[in-house]
Amino acid sequence: MPFPEIYDVTSRPPAPTIGQLTESWANLQRGQGDTISFELVWLADVLKALGHLT
Repeated sequence: MPFPEIYDVTSRPPAPTIGQLTESWANLQRGQGDTISFELVWLADVLKALGHLT
């Protein structure tokens, strides 16, 4: 679900978007000094995928 629309309770739910786990992994490896909050979002994507494998 797209950010920040996912948290807007006053409007209709946004349409889901398709992302790739490889994109999140590449963003983490790049480490461009982005804000830690988005790095946590990307890490959560990777951890969620790992959790589904176990």
